[in-house]
Amino acid sequence: MNFYKHMKSKNILQKFVTIILSCLLLGCTINSFEEEKAFEHVLTQVAFGPRIPGTIGSSYLQNYLISELSDGGWIVEKQEFIYKNTSINNIIAKNSPSHPNIILGTHYDTRILSDRDPDPDKRTTPVPGANDGASGTAILLELSRHLLKNDQNIWIVFFDAEDQGNIDGWDWSVGSQYFAENLTNYPEEVIIIDMVGDKDLNIYYEINSSTALSQRIWKIADETGYSEVFIKKEKYSIIDDHLPFIDKEIPAVLIIDIDYEMWHTTQDDVNYVSAESLGKVGNVILKYLRQK
Repeated sequence: MNFYKHMKSKNILQKFVTIILSCLLLGCTINSFEEEKAFEHVLTQVAFGPRIPGTIGSSYLQNYLISELSDGGWIVEKQEFIYKNTSINNIIAKNSPSHPNIILGTHYDTRILSDRDPDPDKRTTPVPGANDGASGTAILLELSRHLLKNDQNIWIVFFDAEDQGNIDGWDWSVGSQYFAENLTNYPEEVIIIDMVGDKDLNIYYEINSSTALSQRIWKIADETGYSEVFIKKEKYSIIDDHLPFIDKEIPAVLIIDIDYEMWHTTQDDVNYVSAESLGKVGNVILKYLRQK
C-alpha cells in the first residue's frame, strides 16, 4: 500500500471510529431517521411547483415517489380513479405482498387556492405546500429507507386529493376515501401524518383519533424526549385522511399541528419548515414501529 492509500484508509477509519464513539455517547443509532434527508425531499417537492390533482406538478411528484420507493426495494402500485373529470392517483408502497398490519399515510397534493391568505389578491394563487403536503410526504419517504425489512407488513400510502375540499364542489380526503372503500383486508392500525414541519411544533391529541393508539405513540414521544412537542391534551376535531378508516372502525390516528399561521396561504413555503421538526416526528414513528 502506498503512502496516499495508507493515509486515505487511516482517515476513513478515524471517521468511522468518531461516528461510532459519538453514537455511543449520544445514544444515537447508525440506522436513525435522517432529518436532513427528509428536508431535501421537501425542497424537491416544492421545486416541482403546485401538486394539484391532475396537473403536471402532481405527475412529476408521482414519478418521483414511484422512483424513490422502487429503487428502495418496495413493491409500488398506483391506484388511479376519476373524480369530477380529474385523474386521482394514490401511490401505494408495500414491503410485503401480504395484506398490511400497519398503514402509514399522508397526502401529497397541494391546495389549488390560498383562500386563507391575508392578501385578498393572492387568494386565487395555489398554496406552495411546503408544510401542508410536502412535510408528511418527506417523512414517509425517509421512513421508507428504514422499514423495508420490518417484521410488520407495512404499506406506505401517499394520498392524492386530500386538500381540495369546499372548492368547486370537491370533498375533502377524496383519495383516502377511495382507498379505504377498496380495502379488502383491514390493517390493525393506521397512522396518518400531516403538517408536521412547523418550526414551532405542537402536536395535540386529535379528538377523532383512536385514544389507545394515540396514547401508545405519545408514550414513545415521552421516552424519546419530545413531550414538549407531543402534548397529551385534546384540542381539535379535524377532517383528514384518518376519518375514512375510523368510519370503518379501523384504529387510526392523525398526527398534525394545525396551529400553523401559513396554512392555506401563499406563505406555506420552505422558510417555515424545520428539518428538526421533521426529525422529531420521524424518529417517534420509527421508534414506535421498531418496538411493536
